[in-house]
Amino acid sequence: MIRPGESHGDNKGSFAMWSFMIIVSIVCFASGGMFYSAALSIGHGNRFADDVCGYGAIFCAHPDWLILAGGASLFVALFMRLFVMIRG
Repeated sequence: MIRPGESHGDNKGSFAMWSFMIIVSIVCFASGGMFYSAALSIGHGNRFADDVCGYGAIFCAHPDWLILAGGASLFVALFMRLFVMIRG
C-alpha cells in the first residue's frame, strides 16, 4: 500500500513493464498470423508472401513458434500484473 509521501516510482515502473510485455505479446501474435497467412499464400502470385517467406523462411515453416512466444509473454505479463496487484 502506498502511503502519502512515499514514492510512486515503483508502481509506474511495474506498469511500464506490464505494458511493454503486452505490446511484445501483441507483436508476436500479429507476426505469427502474418507468417501463417504468408505460408498459405506462397506460390500463388502474392509477392508479399514470397518476400516475407524469403526473409523469414524458418517462421513461414513454423509460425506456431511466434504464437507460442506471444502466449508465453502474455502469461508472463498477466502473472506480473497479478503479482504487482497482490504485492500492493
